[in-house]
Amino acid sequence: MILARRAILATMLLAVAGSAWAGYISAPPGYSVHDTVFEIPAGGYPAGFDVLPDGSFVVHTGQHILKVAKDGESNILYSYPEAVFGSILTIDHAGGRIFFGESSNGTIGAMGLDGSDPEIIATVSFNFDLELNSRGQIFVVWTPSFWDTLQTTNVSLLDPETGMLDLILQVAGPTGSIAFDRFDNLIYGTVAGVWGQQGGEKLVRFTAAQVAGAVGETHLTVDDGDILVDDVDSPYDIAVDTAGKICFTSTVSTPSTLWRLNGDSVVAMSWTDPEVFHYMSVLQWHPDARGFSVLVGGVYGPDWSPVGVISTLVRGRGRPVW
Repeated sequence: MILARRAILATMLLAVAGSAWAGYISAPPGYSVHDTVFEIPAGGYPAGFDVLPDGSFVVHTGQHILKVAKDGESNILYSYPEAVFGSILTIDHAGGRIFFGESSNGTIGAMGLDGSDPEIIATVSFNFDLELNSRGQIFVVWTPSFWDTLQTTNVSLLDPETGMLDLILQVAGPTGSIAFDRFDNLIYGTVAGVWGQQGGEKLVRFTAAQVAGAVGETHLTVDDGDILVDDVDSPYDIAVDTAGKICFTSTVSTPSTLWRLNGDSVVAMSWTDPEVFHYMSVLQWHPDARGFSVLVGGVYGPDWSPVGVISTLVRGRGRPVW
């Protein structure tokens, strides 16, 4: 793995000469980056986001959930009574709802795309990620104990009417991210138990039939899945485009990198400036721009308050939406 990592880093350094910096992440040849920079309310931080049907964004900043236009203009859709640790922000496009969560108290809520009719639908301890399959079923990644050194991660099917959970997948280790491909196969990224460890983790795929079969009395483990790629840096978030291309971000890669699966290996698609401590976290497919959008953290203003940045990487100069 050391030789492989050196080869990847050498390739990235050579590619810098042919890459354009759009301020926050690199744009490889043939691509452009469009940055959406926005103000974060006092005391907040960029925790998560998703893309609305009109191409704008919904962003979780801790105490507040914002709607952010592509030009950075924003307004508040929802506010918690007090600051929380934001965890989940996922849009149900078919159902016209925004799911939002926080891990301070473990609540998961839902509201309309315009912020209407917000309600708490479940309490799930240390929730981390939430995704829907094409049938509209809701899957939540969570752990019963964040501080347990023998941490166990659960992926559970959530009933939004009752708040009840049905365990689908159980994994040893810290909470990882999930995604569904166009065939409703579930993809999970394992995470190292030691922060900063590079390599040693994997992306695992479970078929839609396996997921359906795990509803009820039984559940899956990592050994039940197919390993898509092995010995990679811990994925922070995973996204799949409409053609089935799988990408993931890693905050422990040096520099922080957006990786793309290429057969049974990975290719560095974009990365942050090695001279600046910025990092890529939440990743979403932007259907309007037909590119990947990524939340860039570690960006601060002159007064050292966090600044929100979403960078969208597209082929060419981008569609007219920009």
